Amino acid sequence: MELPSTTEEIFIPLKPLFLITRIFALTNAQSFNTKDNEENKIQFQHIALLGLWIAAFLVGTFYTVYIFSYNNGFPYKVNVIVIAYVLLMFSTSIITLLAFSVNSRNVPDILSKLRIIDKLFERENRMEIYKKSRRGVVFQIVTLSLVTFVSIVLDINASVDIFSSIFSHIPELLSFSSNIITVLMYTNITRMVKYRYRYIFELLQKHFRTADKKIFNITNKFERTSRGVTELTYMGRSSIQLLPGQSKQLQTLRLLYIEMYDTVQMITSHFGVPILCHVLSVMVTCVLLFYSAFYIIHSAVANSEGVTTYIMSCCLIFYGTMYVTPFVWLVISCDETAQDANRGVIHIQRAIASPYTGYDVITELEKLSNQLKDMKVEFSVCGLFVLNLPFLCTFVGGIFTYIIIMVQLN
Repeated sequence: MELPSTTEEIFIPLKPLFLITRIFALTNAQSFNTKDNEENKIQFQHIALLGLWIAAFLVGTFYTVYIFSYNNGFPYKVNVIVIAYVLLMFSTSIITLLAFSVNSRNVPDILSKLRIIDKLFERENRMEIYKKSRRGVVFQIVTLSLVTFVSIVLDINASVDIFSSIFSHIPELLSFSSNIITVLMYTNITRMVKYRYRYIFELLQKHFRTADKKIFNITNKFERTSRGVTELTYMGRSSIQLLPGQSKQLQTLRLLYIEMYDTVQMITSHFGVPILCHVLSVMVTCVLLFYSAFYIIHSAVANSEGVTTYIMSCCLIFYGTMYVTPFVWLVISCDETAQDANRGVIHIQRAIASPYTGYDVITELEKLSNQLKDMKVEFSVCGLFVLNLPFLCTFVGGIFTYIIIMVQLN
């Protein structure tokens, strides 16, 4: 069964990212397949790839714990955090794989809902948004590839035995990449939702600007001045009934907002458990890497060690920054999307306050306003906390607090 053209278009922005997620078994290619006769083959390939990645991460967990716990020369308190860091990182990757495999239809369903919204777009505007989104995705993937390459180069320069160093860090680097790609998936889908919310409220503003003009022409008189400028004198609020088709358009906007709200709930449900694990992983990773970097610098200064030690500390800071930056970008994107979605109440109240809005229109707008207030958009993580700027401040503060505690511990 071939997909309609609009369905193919919705995948344009995320095609490069979906290619990588299929390699990491984060998405099931069967969900997006266009040929029914290949479903069994693709399903078998996905299950085999999923089992391979889970086995690799399990082996990498034990191997990395052994390497980091016995050969790093760090104090006991650092070794304890190293074990927690390794367990959290690899368990996040494994839990994400299992969760996404169980809910493999969620991402196609989310994109299908967005496709319904896209039917309101003109094709040129829709394709322009898709191209901008795809350029963003390609930029993120290229940046991730370059950062990964730089991290490998830094690790080689800081190591005595190059081959053993690369081999020992391969499982860690793969888990790093898998978790970051999950965050990029969440971020880009969230930003796609953001564009739709903006367009819906642009339609709302455009609709009432047009409606106000029509009502104003009926209820007021035109006066021509000597300069040719039209002056319109307000004669009081209109009591005219809803214009033809206006009630249907307002009802369509209400249905669109319901679909968008349902889409947000599907997104938070799909990414809830993986992001919760990722939050814990990021916090422990940042505390470990940043404290270890400061510890190495302190030891290098105290013992007058060489440049290699400083390069190692720079590698740790670089790893920590690389791991936390996509998560920060995710929180900012979720906060911006929620702000744009909840800003719709302002547009509606502005339309209600307009002196040219009829009473029947005000009644419909108040229904829409109450709907927006009751269906407040927010990106929660398993209902425990919301991804927004206040949470980001708390998160960063928590990292520095634990680093200070580590410094104070003997």
